[in-house]
Amino acid sequence: MATTGAKAASVEAVLDILRQHPDATAAEVAEHAGIGRSTASRTLANLETDGRVSRRRGKSEAGGRTAPDRWTLVFDTPADRAEPEQPPVTEEESAAEPADTTDPASQDEDHDGQAAPPASATTDTATAEATTAATGAIQPTSEDTGSPRLRPGALRALVHAWLADRPGQEFTPTKIGKELGRSAGAVGNALVTMTDAGEVTQTSHKPRTYRINSNGDQPASGTTEATAS
Repeated sequence: MATTGAKAASVEAVLDILRQHPDATAAEVAEHAGIGRSTASRTLANLETDGRVSRRRGKSEAGGRTAPDRWTLVFDTPADRAEPEQPPVTEEESAAEPADTTDPASQDEDHDGQAAPPASATTDTATAEATTAATGAIQPTSEDTGSPRLRPGALRALVHAWLADRPGQEFTPTKIGKELGRSAGAVGNALVTMTDAGEVTQTSHKPRTYRINSNGDQPASGTTEATAS
């Protein structure tokens, strides 16, 4: 090869300078590489013969002078292809740009790009509405049971509905109160009122047990009863 006589160090130095300073003259290559101008010119000529660099000849200038030739790498080998250096990623940049692992398709599938609302929201709202409708307006909490106080007549309606779902069965005020989350005393008072109204029958005195009458009427919601806890 034509470059056999050139020192390997000079060849690599010239190639490295052309990677950093393309379209440089022989004088500029010599200056940057720290080699003699004659060595740079000879090395460039040999590299041109090898097809590793290309020469752009200088044009004639005013006064009969000719501009110096300029040299550029020919990227025909992997070694001549210098990859641009990527700036290192700092820890601050990594922390400022967390990876987004959300799958857009999972959001768009059923909600047109909007995130699906929590499934429990609708259920909780329906439960709250049903409780309010069954118990009426809620008053301050009972100190004994921790349950909200009911308006006069509301506890009687709850007891009546609970017994109506269990016709022919006998229950104590304690059992009914436990099932409804109310004090046994308040339930017992409601049962006394319901017994006087013919809605239920007291089937035993010790222990006190009651059952719904088959023809028991739904108590009026305005009937006053003791709700003390």
